[in-house]
Formats: sequence, C-alpha cells, structure tokens
Amino acid sequence: KIQECNPSALWDNSGLTFSVCIRQDLQMRADHHSLCIDWQRMKGCMSKSHAEWHICSGCSSNSHRAQVCPL
Repeated sequence: KIQECNPSALWDNSGLTFSVCIRQDLQMRADHHSLCIDWQRMKGCMSKSHAEWHICSGCSSNSHRAQVCPL
C-alpha cells in the first residue's frame, strides 16, 4: 500500500494544515493526536472503532475529509 503524507500546507498554499506527518503517522499539530489517513481519502474509512480519528487534516472539521475540504 502506497501512502503519501505531506500535509504541511493547504492545497492552494493559503496556510498551514491542521495536521503534520511524523514518521508516516498523520497527527494534529497541537497535541500530536493521530488522525485516520484512510478517512482523508475520497473512499473514506468505515471503521467505527476509531471515530475520534476521523477529522479533516486540513481544517479539523469532523464533518468531512481532506479530499472534500472547502478550504
């Protein structure tokens, strides 16, 4: 499985993302809480075992994933 993790800036470089990649782990910048990488993709993640990880890596919303972030 190929995984890219380079979320340092928003797609249009208008600002920093809410997240950072540390050793191939997507984490919140503020407290290094892990985020679900699969959730960020268009296909999403259907797991209910880690719903607290389902947060947009761009803006921190839990209503959408990075691939559809309005920012």
